[in-house]
Amino acid sequence: MTTVVPLLLPTILYVEDDDDIRSVVTEVLTSEGFDVHAVSSAEDALGDLTKRTFDLLLTDYRLSRENADWLLREGTARGLLSRTAVVVLSSDPKPKGIEGYTFLRKPIDLDVFSAAIARALGDRIAPLVPPSVRPSEPQANLRKLVLTLYVTTTSRGSQKAIRNLHRIVAKFETAKIRLSICDVERPSADVVSGQSIEEDRIVVTPTLVVRAFGPKVSIAGDLSDAAMVEGVIERGLAELAGGSP
Repeated sequence: MTTVVPLLLPTILYVEDDDDIRSVVTEVLTSEGFDVHAVSSAEDALGDLTKRTFDLLLTDYRLSRENADWLLREGTARGLLSRTAVVVLSSDPKPKGIEGYTFLRKPIDLDVFSAAIARALGDRIAPLVPPSVRPSEPQANLRKLVLTLYVTTTSRGSQKAIRNLHRIVAKFETAKIRLSICDVERPSADVVSGQSIEEDRIVVTPTLVVRAFGPKVSIAGDLSDAAMVEGVIERGLAELAGGSP
């Protein structure tokens, strides 16, 4: 039986008291596929942490009232950060009170910033994807468009592909789509074999394999070209609606 994998966007609580900077960074993170909740103060951030768990706390060090060291100290004392990664941004070379947390000095190169966020989230993103899920055979899923995304969940590109695919698939009627996520680094003999990877001729990850009734289509890369992926899915759904195996 095929498992349908719920793709969850990693959540980021972002703290920055400068409105312009907060807007720009939020836009960057959102474009990368993250679910971002932005606030302007450490006090507001602490309140939000009491209400829900975030995958990542991203905070500027110097804030208008309490600084990041206060937020981290209070959050830790109340047990609010035990399941949350932390990244602190600052123009200070050695801000105090953030020892043990990831520190990025401003200004930050965008690629370095994105890579640091991916590393910080790495251990928290990977569990969202089952160790491996058996790809569906087309005959076992008639009238379903079968999408199999082969990933290496520890890599930034695969994590981005998972987030991008989530956003793309959400635009379609999900009842007509069967989705599997396969981590090639953690194969299990009873669910995914090397044979399935060989059959789909997977050379690099991430690679999305799309199956309808006709020949399968493979798309390698982080799926950032949403229009292309949407077009392939649309053609596959149209084939299912109008044809038969």
